[in-house]
Amino acid sequence: MTEVKWYQKAEMLIGLSALVVSLVAVGVGVYSAVTDRTYAKASVWPRLIISTNVSTSDNSFSEIGVKISNKGTGPAIIKSLRVWSKDTEIKQWNDIVEPHKTLLKSYSLTKADISKGVISADQTFVLFSLRSQSLKIIEQYKEKIFPTKLEVCYCSIYDECWKVVSDNKPTPVQMCEVTASNF
Repeated sequence: MTEVKWYQKAEMLIGLSALVVSLVAVGVGVYSAVTDRTYAKASVWPRLIISTNVSTSDNSFSEIGVKISNKGTGPAIIKSLRVWSKDTEIKQWNDIVEPHKTLLKSYSLTKADISKGVISADQTFVLFSLRSQSLKIIEQYKEKIFPTKLEVCYCSIYDECWKVVSDNKPTPVQMCEVTASNF
């Protein structure tokens, strides 16, 4: 009687087949988990847009403002907000207004505290809004302080972080540098 080699025995073939099927199942499971995680991250991806505007209304008020909107699918967790007026970094919105108070005369200033906050999907915050009864004053004011550069560093709920500046091109970053500001 000839002896059958170990790999030709029925129980070994069954065992090896079970091992191959198990490895394939583990591979499919890992691939599925990676795909699910990628889909979950994409389903809550924040996308911040910074915009400035000058507008006039029918009742002769003029306004200049800076808004930040989340056009992504998930919340944006704000880690830091930095603002420059010309080439000078400012620490609070009043620092923009103070040097030009005599030019402005009568005005209304609205500001939002957004630092270390959360912006939900499809939510817009007015960060800074200055109203005056004169379009001429607003236009002069715009020339004095703008272009203002804003830099926002924000993260998703999965701790993926981006930095966006006034050009609205998000740049992935490892983590956000926390800065002290009064925004």
